[in-house]
Amino acid sequence: MVLDPLSALGLASNVIQVIDFSWKLVDRGNALYKSSDGASIENREVEMIADDLSRLANRLHTSLTETEKSAMLTAGEESLRDLSKKCEVVARELITALDRLKVKKKHRRWESFRKALITVWGREEIENIASRLSALRAQLDTHVLLSLRYAPNTSAKDWAWN
Repeated sequence: MVLDPLSALGLASNVIQVIDFSWKLVDRGNALYKSSDGASIENREVEMIADDLSRLANRLHTSLTETEKSAMLTAGEESLRDLSKKCEVVARELITALDRLKVKKKHRRWESFRKALITVWGREEIENIASRLSALRAQLDTHVLLSLRYAPNTSAKDWAWN
């Protein structure tokens, strides 16, 4: 069987893509298999950041909700409260998605390979959630900075997290 040059190039390209995909899959599966907690280093770091952001957003939301009980919130404070709640919800969504990628069963080699495959296929979902969280965090940062800038008689120590 003789292939024309373009068909041969297309076939070679497809073979290289399959080999590359397989290599990534084996590499990720091996990393999951060897990890102590069943998660990749990258996912562990992202989970740690999302958890920290969730806790901070929760504290901010709780603080503003308590303030609302004793005094009316300004429009900026209401926006900040709502953004902090959304940030907390999206951070928890990201943590849940990352938790689904952890190896938890006894037959770790096969489970590691399966989770690696799910990770490769589901990478876009994780990136989308992380992107949403990043946008919310940026908006939250802007609101906090503006609140500090325009809050009358407020010093930095008033915003400390006791």
